[in-house]
Amino acid sequence: MSTPARKTDQAPSRRASATELQLVDVLRGRDAAAETSREPARPGGYDALKVEALDCAREPLWGIPQLTGTRAVPRELSCWTETVRARAIDGVHFFTEDYRFERVWNTPVRYRARLSAARVLCGPDFSVYRDWPRAANLWNVYRARWLCALWESWGLPVAPALSWAGPDSWSFCFLGVPSHVTVAVSTVGASDDETSRRWFADGYAEMVRRLEPHCVLVYGKGTLPAALEELAAVRYFGTPRIDAMHARGLAAGAERAGQLRMEGT
Repeated sequence: MSTPARKTDQAPSRRASATELQLVDVLRGRDAAAETSREPARPGGYDALKVEALDCAREPLWGIPQLTGTRAVPRELSCWTETVRARAIDGVHFFTEDYRFERVWNTPVRYRARLSAARVLCGPDFSVYRDWPRAANLWNVYRARWLCALWESWGLPVAPALSWAGPDSWSFCFLGVPSHVTVAVSTVGASDDETSRRWFADGYAEMVRRLEPHCVLVYGKGTLPAALEELAAVRYFGTPRIDAMHARGLAAGAERAGQLRMEGT
């Protein structure tokens, strides 16, 4: 009869031991929290430029994040604005108005799960313009590479989107992108006038010369001029979102014109 008694005596001891371990863990957590609380408090917006928020390799000229790149080529591309409820998607692009994805820069971690649903990420495509100050264009190139580098740190395949604003921008608009990887460009607006066509063609040729890309994902209507198309492998993607918006605009205009004609009779 003594054996059961010994078992009964030992059980509380084991429970007490587990409780003690839990208490030690709690105390350690409190000590760690107290240690952290003794660190100098940083005001909101301390690192608004995200200079300290990402530890990555950087090119030496301007400190633009240096990417690893991918050779993956998506079969389809969907605009970032169309991926809110998508569980899995082949490729995502940011060839849309900057304000539609500014929040991805402001709070990037918030969109990690949504971005991770894509097999390939293109971009982002923060705008650069010929009539903008060079500092503004350089900042947008920096931001684009920074987000690409962050996404790569999450293990996501990224094809950087490249844009340029004339020969003056060539010194920085290709920085951070390695050679022989997949890149993306948009031809939307590149044929608005003769100057736009010439500067796009010259910048495209310079991009190929410097980077020798594995493949160029071209988002826009039509195809590249033959002289550019033969410079590198190309995969074309249309503009269904823009086409749909244009079609809705035409339909609305036709409906309004019909109403005016009815009112005139």
